[in-house]
Parts: sequence; structure tokens; C-alpha cells
Amino acid sequence: MDGIKNSTKQAPYLRTFLANAYKLDDYNEQKIGGLREAFYGQDPDNGLDDTESSDLLPSEERSNQQKHRYFNRISAQVQSVNEHTAKRAVARMSQDTAQDLTILKPLLRDLESAYANRDEKLEGVKQYLLKELSLGRKVIVVSSFKTTAEYYFTQLKRMPEFNKDKIGLITGGDAANFIGGQEVSRKEILDRFSPRSKNRVDLIDSPKEINLLIGTDTISAGQNLQDAQVIMNLDLPYNPMILEQRIGRIDRPRDVSKTKSIYVYTFPVYQTIDAELKMNERLDKKMEGAMEDTQFDNAVLPNAEYMNFLKQAKNLSSIC
Repeated sequence: MDGIKNSTKQAPYLRTFLANAYKLDDYNEQKIGGLREAFYGQDPDNGLDDTESSDLLPSEERSNQQKHRYFNRISAQVQSVNEHTAKRAVARMSQDTAQDLTILKPLLRDLESAYANRDEKLEGVKQYLLKELSLGRKVIVVSSFKTTAEYYFTQLKRMPEFNKDKIGLITGGDAANFIGGQEVSRKEILDRFSPRSKNRVDLIDSPKEINLLIGTDTISAGQNLQDAQVIMNLDLPYNPMILEQRIGRIDRPRDVSKTKSIYVYTFPVYQTIDAELKMNERLDKKMEGAMEDTQFDNAVLPNAEYMNFLKQAKNLSSIC
């Protein structure tokens, strides 16, 4: 609209604008002209009034006739726009648009605020990371999922509170490992994150040393990373041994005079925990039903031994 308003001659631009607004291209002569001529000859009404045409023509032909009349009527109105009419219409449309924007802009701001895509879990992880890093502790952030690890790496390195060149990412082979925006080998990342445990004294307290490592469980097996004191679990793995393996990366022999304690954080998704608890409840009910169904099955199974087996299985399911 501003382009039309600022042009020397407004009528041609307004005619084009109106033609697009009314989608006249969908009703142009190329699309309906062939059918029109086939059914009506050169005269679209063929000498019949509207009632006669509607009564005598099939529904598809009537539809094409209506399209043609609509096209002719709107086209004539659009082409009748002159410079005087255009200036008056554009001024009125500009005024109405400004009034609409005055109303809509605060509404849009309120909607964006109400439905902001805020990642509360990321905010929580961020606050604890800043706390631990400010105390001079190195941190490992682990997820079971590659996409989650990559997401946290991408988000954190964009935040001004973090130095992206001090953040490493390991999610698999050498093709998926980064420090900041630079792709590097898995070994280099581990050496630069834990130079003491890796016997890389040349990297200790050097500009290349990093203090935050994000990764998947690929870093939680067979690695000595006790330069770090903190591990943060972005999820709870189903197998508790995986959790123990993660903790085992930093819970290793160390100089206790410098780093006596380790710190373990967990940021689970509570919906997942609820789902697992409900699944366990369903399993308990099935086990109870199985015991009731087999109480009088002595002829087939040794009842006492089988009942003992079921009770032990139920207890194990409750523990898990």
C-alpha cells in the first residue's frame, strides 16, 4: 500500500492490486473462455436470460457461465478506476490500515508473550551450569539422545553468558564432534576437557582447555574424565547401570586435596517417569491376576513353588 501511495500515478498500481486481491487470474479468459465459446458461441448468454440459462444448462456449464459473468463484472469495475478514484481509495485504505495496525500490534505482542516458546528445562540447566562453572568446576552434560545433546550444545553456545570456545560436543564418531563452531576429533575434545587425566600437561590452564562437555552415552564408557567434578543428566536412562556408568566418568581416583567431592544433577522429564510408574502399576495388577488364576492349578504346576516364583517376580518388578 505504501508503494502505491508513493507512486506518481496510482491508478495502474491500484488496478493491479485489486486484480490480485480478487484473484481474477483464476477466472481469466484462458481458463473459462474455451468452455464459454463451446457452449455459448460468441455470446455468453446465447440469447437466453438468466432463468432460461440456469434451467437448460448442466451444473458444470452453469458454473462456468457464472465464473465468466463474475470475471466480466469485477474486471469492469477494476478497469474503471481512474487517477482521482485511486488517490481517494488509497488514502482511505492507508488510514484504515494504520488504525488496524494500532489495534493489532499490542494484541500480537500479548499473544507472543503468552505463547512464547520458552524451554523451562533449558533455563534450569543453564542456571546450574553458570553456578558450577563460576566455582571453577568442570561439567559434563549427558543425554541418551543425540538430538538432545546437539540441541543443548547449539543453544548454550549462542548464549552470551557462555564462551562457545570452551564448550565441546561429542555424539558419536569423529564426524559429529565440535568445540564451538569448529569440528575436531573426539580425542582432542577429551584431551582438552580433561588434560590431567589424559596426561596432556601442555593443555593444562592453556587457552585450548575447555570446561564444559556435552555428549551422549558414548562418553560414559571407558573414559577417565575426573578433571570434572560435576555431571548433569538431561534424562534418566531406563537401565540404572547406564546412570552408574555416567557417574563413573568422574567418580575415579583423584587428588582429594583439590577435588574431594563430586556433584550429580538430574533433570528428568516427569511425564516419562509417570508413564513408567503407570506401566509398573499395570504389571503389578497382571501379576496379581496371574497368582489368582493359578491358585487351583496344582494338577498342572507345583503350586507352592510357582506361587513363590510369581511373588519373587513381582517384588523384582516393584524394585525396578
